[in-house]
Amino acid sequence: MKCPQCDASDTAPIIYGMATPELFSDQKAPKLKIGGCDLDEENPVLHCFACGHEWGRMGDAYPEMFRD
Repeated sequence: MKCPQCDASDTAPIIYGMATPELFSDQKAPKLKIGGCDLDEENPVLHCFACGHEWGRMGDAYPEMFRD
């Protein structure tokens, strides 16, 4: 998914909750951004590593990767 602010493709989902050692040790895992342990409906769900912009909210229509 491209960043809506800078159009870079260097983006990743933001993962909330307790990060485990396995999350960091899997070299084949996709790039992730650790968001911390505070869960809130207003937390952003996507991060751009190029410009730092964070966007999207749980339940928003466009982040297809977060739909059931």
